[in-house]
Amino acid sequence: MSNPFSIIFGRKPTNYIERIKEQNQIITDFESIPSPTTAYIIIGMRRSGKTVLMSSFKNYFESTENWIVINGNPKDHIFENIANQIYKKAKLKWTF
Repeated sequence: MSNPFSIIFGRKPTNYIERIKEQNQIITDFESIPSPTTAYIIIGMRRSGKTVLMSSFKNYFESTENWIVINGNPKDHIFENIANQIYKKAKLKWTF
């Protein structure tokens, strides 16, 4: 039997159970003003689709104008990375 799971992070495997209801609820919560929650914990067994679900949020929020999506890299200094990406993506001009 071949492995039904993808070994590439965030890529949908051939056998993937969509979580449309849960995904829509989380998006609705984050877009609501005021938001009923500011964080979610996504847990599950190994290779159960957590990263695929997170990738779907990333893709959704990148396609909207009101959100800035910042990609993290554990090798970078977190605050410099966040500030740098906000500066580039929001086209902010810093004055001192």
